[in-house]
Amino acid sequence: GVAAAPPAVGQGVLHVPFTSVDRVGRELLTLDAATGSTIATRPGASPPVVLADNGLVYMSDTEDCGASYEAVVVEDAVGAVRFRHDEPSGVRDFAPGPNGELYVVTGDRQLRRLSADGNAEWTFTPDCVDCTVAGAPTVTGDAIYFPVWEGEPPNTGCDDVDPSSSEQPIMEGSD
Repeated sequence: GVAAAPPAVGQGVLHVPFTSVDRVGRELLTLDAATGSTIATRPGASPPVVLADNGLVYMSDTEDCGASYEAVVVEDAVGAVRFRHDEPSGVRDFAPGPNGELYVVTGDRQLRRLSADGNAEWTFTPDCVDCTVAGAPTVTGDAIYFPVWEGEPPNTGCDDVDPSSSEQPIMEGSD
């Protein structure tokens, strides 16, 4: 495998996401920063976010060649699961909020807010025709900013073009 993203640094640990060359197999390794020894392995996990309290958030159980996951998982600083939120349509992305809440982009491209204990509090769907939430939001103390995609969203699964491929789609310019 190869590193899928830069490691996330926690207190004395490195959380390193790995992927197989075919982009299907993924796992998240937690390594002791001093010795490099493996502390934990999370098969099928996404690149993580380390929280202010040294907790960890990641998506788990990859689907659609890594375009989505079955759930989002929040762990405390010692690796105990605080909660796991399974999403029927899958999870495409996430962002932590300032007060322990979590914002999840669902497989059907809605934005869902989860409380600090993992309960769904609300769901937002863009009100324009053919619009979807395109990625993780940026969350501040008083606002949530997120991209909206109009039309067929990119990165829909196994049939996506490999970004390292020479067979990239040709983008037509407009006059």
